[in-house]
Amino acid sequence: KFYVALAGFATSRYEYLKLMHTGTDDNEAFKLGVNEGMTYADLLLHYKTANPTIEQIIEIVPMIKARHYSIASSMKMNP
Repeated sequence: KFYVALAGFATSRYEYLKLMHTGTDDNEAFKLGVNEGMTYADLLLHYKTANPTIEQIIEIVPMIKARHYSIASSMKMNP
């Protein structure tokens, strides 16, 4: 969803189409970005014509959900 939202701010047709394709059709490119550890900041730096304001970035970046439990805190893992 971030790719598609970011595409709306791209002024370059090439970057717009690339973001839309990655966000909707190109699962391989999306997975590659995820596996390489691409952050939102990396994407903003990579797609130079997509320049949302800080307020718009806050709106399109999803909230991080709280993680109340993890295997690291399990008594079964660390007795």
